[in-house]
Amino acid sequence: MRRQTALFVYLLAFYVLLQFAWWAYHIIDLTSLLNDEPDYIRKRTWMILGEGVVFFSIVVFAIFQIRKSILKDIELSRQQKNFLLAVTHELKTPIASVKLYLQTLKRHQLDEDKRNEIATNALTENERLQQIIDNILSVSQLENRTFQLHKESINIKQAIDTALNAARMQNACEIETSCPENLNFNLDKNAFHSILSNLIDNSLKYAGDFPRISVQCSGNEKQLKVIFEDNGPGVPAEKLDIIFQRFARLGHEETRSSKGVGLGLYIVKELVRAMHGEIKAENISSGGLCFTMTFKAM
Repeated sequence: MRRQTALFVYLLAFYVLLQFAWWAYHIIDLTSLLNDEPDYIRKRTWMILGEGVVFFSIVVFAIFQIRKSILKDIELSRQQKNFLLAVTHELKTPIASVKLYLQTLKRHQLDEDKRNEIATNALTENERLQQIIDNILSVSQLENRTFQLHKESINIKQAIDTALNAARMQNACEIETSCPENLNFNLDKNAFHSILSNLIDNSLKYAGDFPRISVQCSGNEKQLKVIFEDNGPGVPAEKLDIIFQRFARLGHEETRSSKGVGLGLYIVKELVRAMHGEIKAENISSGGLCFTMTFKAM
């Protein structure tokens, strides 16, 4: 329907321009009939052409803006469709897994080690479900301007280690950190943890069977710089500007094998900005993606 609307708008614009040219010709012709003096005809012709150029420019600008709006609407519709497909899949998978684990515990007599393993797997799936819900709620709060920050002086190394320890326990990944022991900075502790958790989750989705994460930080009480790197495939250069957009995911939801709903990096960007910081992403020449975050004290 939107493509049909775009085609209709283009045809209507073409018709308007065609009619403008036709009426301009008739006005000039009528001018020559009313007064055949060359100077008068020349002045009137230039006046009509000047006004015509202004009108033509306005119409072309309007067409461009309408086209831009339609393309943006089409892209948003595609992203929302992908988001709904992703959410449906991401919610069903952990729910089905937890249900299966509970049914196994109920129906079978298992030894203590097996029961503990199943319980651990169920908790992992439940935490995955909780993160999806938390991300959706965070987006709602950020967009409604109801998200409240509670800044306090936190030890950056401890905050990073806390977020990374969860990844160490739940995933077989190599993690390297480089951060001064006594580096403190005023940040919202929960928001900073959410930033790191989403970056870790994003890396683990794309880093393959042997994920490797590196986190480096430096700074003082006035500025904090955090560099987060992984060994994934990176992102095409032309796509680096869109990975922080809401619902943005590369490819199509029907054929994508990676998990997620396209909100993680959007939340990262918005939380960084809410804490008076900046974030940029760039590909690493040796492979992988690098996120550089810079926070300034306020």
